[in-house]
Amino acid sequence: MTANIYINKVDKSGKSPDSCHSIFRLVGKDENALTYSLGYLLAHDKQLCLDILKSTKILQKKRGKNWDKFLENYSIRLQEYTKLGGGFRDIVIYAPGNLRVVLEAKIGKGIPGIQQIRKYVDEFHGYKDNIKAIIALTRNPFPKDVEILMERECAVYDIKFCVLQWHNIIEIVKKHNHNKSDFCELNYLYDEFLKFIKEDYEMTYYGVEVKVQDVDMKNAEIYRKGWMYVGSPSEALYFAPYFTGGKGITLTSRVIHEEPTIIDDSIIDRYKKESESASPELKVNWGKWNLGLHLIVERAKLPKEEGGGFYGKNATLYFLDRPFQIRKTPLVKSKAFPQIPPYYSLRFDQLITLEEIGRPGEILK
Repeated sequence: MTANIYINKVDKSGKSPDSCHSIFRLVGKDENALTYSLGYLLAHDKQLCLDILKSTKILQKKRGKNWDKFLENYSIRLQEYTKLGGGFRDIVIYAPGNLRVVLEAKIGKGIPGIQQIRKYVDEFHGYKDNIKAIIALTRNPFPKDVEILMERECAVYDIKFCVLQWHNIIEIVKKHNHNKSDFCELNYLYDEFLKFIKEDYEMTYYGVEVKVQDVDMKNAEIYRKGWMYVGSPSEALYFAPYFTGGKGITLTSRVIHEEPTIIDDSIIDRYKKESESASPELKVNWGKWNLGLHLIVERAKLPKEEGGGFYGKNATLYFLDRPFQIRKTPLVKSKAFPQIPPYYSLRFDQLITLEEIGRPGEILK
């Protein structure tokens, strides 16, 4: 039996609201604590390191190429500091002569700044390694226009720029099914890391509500081409379409804006004016949303039996960010759950971990 560990303030009962569920929690629970924990895993398992680098295409499949040997004598550097004014790099994966990868992590809504990334590019000039790369590891999807800009600027200096999200890290860690008899220490570290994120770590992203709804072929077109959804109101921060016909959930999107309105032709002109004054980071989104609004109005005009019948009626418009893949294996319904209720939702971590939705005993929202 393991005793409970309580950290900092303790009430009269001898308990603390801040308990410790993982060894990694002893480091803290801020941005540095999580990157230290990830760095510790990367140092203990070269294969995890390789899988993350392969997932970002920094290392690509090449006939006869032994990437394991390529990372021979690699090291993990945490909070590396090289020169005055250069700042600290969260994690550096370094194999002298072969590879140098700077990983800049963010745990909140923010992303690494453009000037910060440019500083890292400047600092690469003194390194002659075969592969040089920068990974932006973020909670939310990285803005596509900024990603393209950074890719182009880095490519000039033969540096790869890649983006990765924390849920990608979780998926890779979960897939590392080492033989328990040979790698019991690694399994323990993986379990502790996952507990750290889910129970100890203050990344509310994995506890936020995700609206889940059945999406037929017509609505799928609105979602895929127009980055929008029309339906019932919700306070969810993410939307995950359940593609009908047994296709399930593989994608999700952040909800940028949600607005109840009357669905008619006037919404196209009304939102067109908003798009003209939109901030630069939403220009790509508005290009998609304008198409989405046209598709929604077209559908509303269809007969009810064809999925329409809501022209001139109130509905909630969801303006979404770029869809991203949350699972390779689709999350499907149980046999006892033929249709998703209007206000059904899941937590973000459930999208990653559940095998089925709607199993008997599950609480429906």
